[in-house]
Amino acid sequence: MSVFGITGIRIDDHTGVVTHVRWGQINPKNNSWFTEPVDAPVTDVVNAIVNGDEVWTIIPVAGAQTALGPRVHTMLSTGGLEGIAVPPDTPDDRSFDVLPKI
Repeated sequence: MSVFGITGIRIDDHTGVVTHVRWGQINPKNNSWFTEPVDAPVTDVVNAIVNGDEVWTIIPVAGAQTALGPRVHTMLSTGGLEGIAVPPDTPDDRSFDVLPKI
């Protein structure tokens, strides 16, 4: 199992669905990057989660600091496409809305 962090997202203006992410593999032992974040289609994230990997958001906080956000899970959009989401009870300051747009 690998651990990944999402640092940015692209949301479709018409559907409100996440279409792309900026993400990289994390070393959970020291919270450093195994791989620098790169832009990828959301299907890559869905596949990683389905294959047993953990995916978390990395939330920007004061200055250049970051904090671990909620764990990401898969979901079905109203159009029947698989996508990603954070838990519905996630506070606004930890939602996808606070991630930088790519």
